[in-house]
Amino acid sequence: MKKPIIPVVLLILIGILAAVALRSYKNASDKELAVDRATQERADAIRQRDAAEKRAAAQAEASRLAELQANQDARAAARQEALAAQAERDAAQATAAAQAKSAQVAEQLAELRRAKADAENEARSLQAERDAAAKEREAARARTLKQLDELDQQRRALAQDDARLKAAMKAAQPVQSTWKPGPLTPRDVQPTDYKRRAHEYQEIFMANDAALTPPAPKPAKP
Repeated sequence: MKKPIIPVVLLILIGILAAVALRSYKNASDKELAVDRATQERADAIRQRDAAEKRAAAQAEASRLAELQANQDARAAARQEALAAQAERDAAQATAAAQAKSAQVAEQLAELRRAKADAENEARSLQAERDAAAKEREAARARTLKQLDELDQQRRALAQDDARLKAAMKAAQPVQSTWKPGPLTPRDVQPTDYKRRAHEYQEIFMANDAALTPPAPKPAKP
């Protein structure tokens, strides 16, 4: 009777041990699952916290970037406005400078036109003076040539008078050997515009003729 009890006890013990082992395994599994679940929950919480922190950081960065962009836009707008104002001032200054330069150029052109007109008038005046001087020189040359011709005529007339008087003296010399001619009156060359030139020349010719003409021979006694 004792032999069949032992296997039963063994089976009961094995069952109890199996139950204990199963319970231990189950408890361990539950603990492990609980730990895993807690770890997962902590990890989820950490991930959620990190995500929230990241979202908050992203929002803060976005706000910072938006504020920075707004500041940059404001500064750019201010620069654009300043540049536009400076460009407007520069344009006004350039317009004033261009107007002043245009007025200066117009004044210079007017001055050049006046100088050109004065130069042309002076050139015409100088040309008229040169023409008048040329005409005067030509007239003076003609007068000089006329005076030279008249002087040459006077010289030839004097030569003829001297030759005639010398011939008369030679012809009268054998008869009037004691007669001597009187002094001759010199004749100055007078200009052509001298009014009494011809009258004075005639008087000198007559005086020299009388001085060089011997007295008529007296008739021989019968």
